Amino acid sequence: MIGYDNLVRNSLETSGVLEKMGPEQRDRVMASAMSPARRNFAFVAGAAGAFVVALVVSAVLMGVLFMLDLKVPFKKMLAAVSYSFFAVTLFSGTLAVIVLLLLDDRASVNPENLVPLNLGLLLSRENSGAFLHSVGSSIDLFSFAIMGLIALAIMKLAGTRFTLAAAVVAGPWLLWVIAKSATSAVFSRMMG
Repeated sequence: MIGYDNLVRNSLETSGVLEKMGPEQRDRVMASAMSPARRNFAFVAGAAGAFVVALVVSAVLMGVLFMLDLKVPFKKMLAAVSYSFFAVTLFSGTLAVIVLLLLDDRASVNPENLVPLNLGLLLSRENSGAFLHSVGSSIDLFSFAIMGLIALAIMKLAGTRFTLAAAVVAGPWLLWVIAKSATSAVFSRMMG
């Protein structure tokens, strides 16, 4: 069964934190991560984090639109971003449930990537490097679906062409992917 403990264990193992620890220290870290306070914090942070991400994405897109002298009210932009996130999350959640129902061994599945629809699936972190693996993991069907829905909303709200609206969305996304991948590469070099 997939649960919070498998999610925590998988996150700690893939980050490489546990590799450098002894068995006793590893047990303490796992016990600390599994405490009821941390579990409750994770659920609250997940819900609040989704709202904060929607606010930040809306603000960044408003900044790009402002530079292009396109006017869209912030409430409408926040609504468009939130609805886009919700629609894709609902679809990906449904696919995840179907995948879980079809799996025999649910404990071995990666909870952070239940429906692997990205190029990172084709790249191993060891062979391709952290930067390229991070870029590949960012190029996925769900990201493009969210960006497409937001671009459609911007096209309608700002009264512009779809290509311009898509560029408004793709520009910050591309900068985010490059920054995230560079950070991943730097930490990968520092850790090993």
